[in-house]
Amino acid sequence: MPARRTDGDGLLTAAQAAELLQVNPRSLAKLASRDGLPRIQLGDKVFRYSRGSLMEWAMEREQRRGAHASKHSQRVRKLQGAR
Repeated sequence: MPARRTDGDGLLTAAQAAELLQVNPRSLAKLASRDGLPRIQLGDKVFRYSRGSLMEWAMEREQRRGAHASKHSQRVRKLQGAR
């Protein structure tokens, strides 16, 4: 299988999205149903994640949390700087 492009706003697999957000891949489904994590359904149990949408979601979530920076917030800032 050819390598998939994941730069820019490319689509990510669950494993790639989990790595980007530094969470367990099984947590993605919970985040999608409970916290509105954006995803694209391609099949019955096949989802892809837009890098740009994930980063927007993470930043919005960070802003809602207020001034209390957590480890997750620090990760988001680190990821934003790596783009």
